[in-house]
Amino acid sequence: MICFYKEKKICYNGFGFRPEKGAAPAADAKMEGISLNMKKFRVAGFLLFVPLALLSGCGGVTPTLTFNANWYKRTDLNANIEETLERLEYAVSFDPVRSENGFQLSYTDGVYKTELKNDNVRTDGGLKFGYLLTSELNIKVSFSLNGKQSEVFEDRVYTEARFLSAAEGLAPVSSFREVSSHVPYTDLPLALEACYNVYHYTYETTYDDAGTVAKTVYTDLNAPNEAPVERTYEIDGDGTFLDNEQILFALRGLDLAPKTTFRSINSVTGRVQDVVLSNVSDCPEEHLDWSFETQGRQINTAEVGGVSVTIAYSGSNSGLPQVAVYAKKSDPLSNTYRNVLLELNVPVSYSLGTLRYRLSRATFTTK
Repeated sequence: MICFYKEKKICYNGFGFRPEKGAAPAADAKMEGISLNMKKFRVAGFLLFVPLALLSGCGGVTPTLTFNANWYKRTDLNANIEETLERLEYAVSFDPVRSENGFQLSYTDGVYKTELKNDNVRTDGGLKFGYLLTSELNIKVSFSLNGKQSEVFEDRVYTEARFLSAAEGLAPVSSFREVSSHVPYTDLPLALEACYNVYHYTYETTYDDAGTVAKTVYTDLNAPNEAPVERTYEIDGDGTFLDNEQILFALRGLDLAPKTTFRSINSVTGRVQDVVLSNVSDCPEEHLDWSFETQGRQINTAEVGGVSVTIAYSGSNSGLPQVAVYAKKSDPLSNTYRNVLLELNVPVSYSLGTLRYRLSRATFTTK
């Protein structure tokens, strides 16, 4: 999912965005700030969406990237998507930042699951072979202010992404997100009841076959009498475009390198905008200090090896960057750990802490 991010709650995972207080997506891109009824979206991070330092837009040409099917043991099966089934599970923990004003945020019992399988995806021209990627995050959240404690809420983010094969550039077909979340409203609340906002909404995106038009529908499930908000994005120019919900997965198919660039919809600016990879480096072995289960065995992540990468939109309104760690490719014809996402670090709004996703269980596609 990248807050590398369409709507994620705070910034839960992936590139994503979350609405500001009472926010809804923009309906008129010609309005400064892309506002609707004085409401705005804001990027929450990715993707999963997502800046240690904001990356400035360079205005250059976005390249067309080449993807390999690194999620298979044989990475050259770019057009062969049959008999695909992969399930991953992550433990989600929270590293809080101690506040000096008595306001604290707590996340507990976080579990994030993804499933990848082959599926017939519906395009303008009919059914095609493609992928269906689903994800679900469940996590408990609570707030406290000067010793006064809120109830414990159960937040959930569910996503779907449908896209074509690596041979077709993982071209997106559609995506869906449902969010039920409690999001910090400010880092300087005057009362516990003013600490957070409650959101429940869906966001759907569909693409034409040429990949030049994206249509989105936002539905506020907390306001059933309000009509859904529809929007159309023109995807002009050349270069790889990825839907927010597939970004974290798609990076598995790349040879990660600094300044790698692709395009996605930035809901802050209401534009199709570059996403830039930076700080690509081998992950220090001492950081890879946990294990995950696969095929009944515990695998030490230090033995797998990892590549760390920072992901962020370019330009202003970039949101907070996310830092991901992917397993190293072992052998193109015997890629044991499938370039799997090992870890994702997602900063929470108002610098209240960081959500950390770490792989705990993996069932890979056998081929």
